[in-house]
Amino acid sequence: AVCNSCGLELLKKIPEFPEIEKEVDLDTGLLKENAVQFYSSVLEAPSQEEVEDYIRYSAKKLNECGFTGVQSDDLASLPGKNWRRIMASYKALDARGELSIRHYEQCLFERAEDAKAFIEEGYRTGQRGDHFTVGPMKLIQDGSLGARTAAMNEPYEDSPGNTGIITFTQEELDDLFAFFDRHQMQAAVHCIGDRAMDMVIEAAAKSPYRKDNKKGRHGIVHCQITNPRILQGMKDQDLLAYIQPVFIDLDMNTVEPAIGAQRMDKVYAWKSMLDMGIHTSGGSDAPVVSFDAMENIYFAVTRKNISGQPQEGWIPSEKISVDEAVKLFTKNAAYASYTEDENGTIEVGKNADFVVLEKNIYEIDPDEIKATKVDMTILGGEIVYEREVEE
Repeated sequence: AVCNSCGLELLKKIPEFPEIEKEVDLDTGLLKENAVQFYSSVLEAPSQEEVEDYIRYSAKKLNECGFTGVQSDDLASLPGKNWRRIMASYKALDARGELSIRHYEQCLFERAEDAKAFIEEGYRTGQRGDHFTVGPMKLIQDGSLGARTAAMNEPYEDSPGNTGIITFTQEELDDLFAFFDRHQMQAAVHCIGDRAMDMVIEAAAKSPYRKDNKKGRHGIVHCQITNPRILQGMKDQDLLAYIQPVFIDLDMNTVEPAIGAQRMDKVYAWKSMLDMGIHTSGGSDAPVVSFDAMENIYFAVTRKNISGQPQEGWIPSEKISVDEAVKLFTKNAAYASYTEDENGTIEVGKNADFVVLEKNIYEIDPDEIKATKVDMTILGGEIVYEREVEE
């Protein structure tokens, strides 16, 4: 995050500032890691009316990109961290029929005790209205590759002695997975580094209530620095992989310098995941990056960056077909939200949710997919977006 000088002066007055000072650049206003969660404490919290406006605006933009359904984590995303106001906003919009997208909420809390309190208040995965559904509990287990805070088993190649950060100890993670399973909750855990993923796989394996959890389609979000052992562990524990093809564009030139050539076997391994039968769905990581579905499909199919390089693709053995890429964002995504019986494919008896594209992306040159326009988006048989074509 970033603050201007006024914001920095306010930030310096909060009680926690001495703890986060090393993660605040007072010259540039750049905030990193733990400091980021505090910057919103100096901003005015939006009203419910404003939150509803944000949701309507975002849904409209998603419709323009061809989306009829989305998973996102919103509960800790706004100043004030008022998850009840955000839940109330979604429910109010849904009750009034004003949600133009089917929303599956990943319920993110920054502290374990808050996550448990949410569940103890009675919230459960699968509770739903017409267009809004309570989804998985969302956990953040490590940091990012760019900041060298993704949790690694061995130190970074270009940051000696640094193995990244973890949020929860193994014991804490074990306790949370057992708690989620006991209370019929799905879990989705942000993990980029191999150490973070190892810990989640272990926690899922050790949970004594997993077999009794009807909402036990737990998953790992990002799954970037994998290896053959981790992929097998995900397969054995039936963990979903929530992947973001756009990271091929962002990371292809930075991964090997960060982790070294010796750890490049099966990283960003989308094809390997699908071939192993790991349930793999596609996302974007918006608003960090664009949620353009056509660009994401292009990245997955070509393994090239947005400029079309390298010509043969980055780690070309992990290219997937157009059909596999489309399924990441349709059929597979529906499975990740327990809606495969009603969404994800165009079949009799399912919701009439579909998109009309200007070109058949199965037939054009894969390099053209990224520029393909969405002509129309239909939700439940109703047009929620139609592109204006200049004559």
